[in-house]
Amino acid sequence: FPSHDMSGKYLLGVDKRPNQASYTACCCNGKGKKVHLGSFKTEQEAHQAYCTYKANLIREIASQQTDPRLKNALLKRAETIHLVP
Repeated sequence: FPSHDMSGKYLLGVDKRPNQASYTACCCNGKGKKVHLGSFKTEQEAHQAYCTYKANLIREIASQQTDPRLKNALLKRAETIHLVP
């Protein structure tokens, strides 16, 4: 999975508003709502917040599954969310 969003300007889950020094992280909560995860000094810190939130969300969804194949696939996906060094 690519680390950059479709525009390629910032890492996945990261945005930066013009005239601001900080980067913001946000992610969909799995129910169609956008969740603001905070403002960060660096793009990498914002991306780390996104990855942590996304992996935890996937684990939460996995815990609700009754089909062990789906649960295991989701848990495996949660482990593949990579942070950029």
